[in-house]
Formats: sequence, structure tokens, C-alpha cells
Amino acid sequence: MMQTKREKATVLFNKGDFKRSFAIFKRFTNGLSKDETRTLEIASECLNGFDSFYRQLGFSIEKIHKDAIILIKRKFINK
Repeated sequence: MMQTKREKATVLFNKGDFKRSFAIFKRFTNGLSKDETRTLEIASECLNGFDSFYRQLGFSIEKIHKDAIILIKRKFINK
């Protein structure tokens, strides 16, 4: 049985595999503002080794990560 991207991302998210789930969710644009999409992009990039770059730009990596989790729960998981 084939899973949709949303189903796959949700399963990964629920397993705690944020790196892979953020990588999928960041590509979703339907129903997300530019800021929400950017939050998911930055969270994904930080988990892929670019966290020091975003720290240098003044981002709080912990806040971005928490915001991405809240955003995914609100927009995709708790529907």
C-alpha cells in the first residue's frame, strides 16, 4: 500500500525522526504562509548541519525547532 507524502512525513514525525519529516514537510506550500514555510526550511537545514550558519545570522536554533514542531502539529497532525 502506497503512502502519501503527508502520511510518510507524519509517521516519521510521530517516531521522532524530525530530520526526515521536516525535509518532507518543508516542501508543502498549500495552507502555509511564507513565514511558516521558511520556519520549516530553516529547521530542516539546521538538522542537516547548517545550525552554526543560522546561529551566526542570529536565529535561536532551539526556538526554530520548537516552532517547527508546533507548526506541524497544528497544521498537519491535529487535523
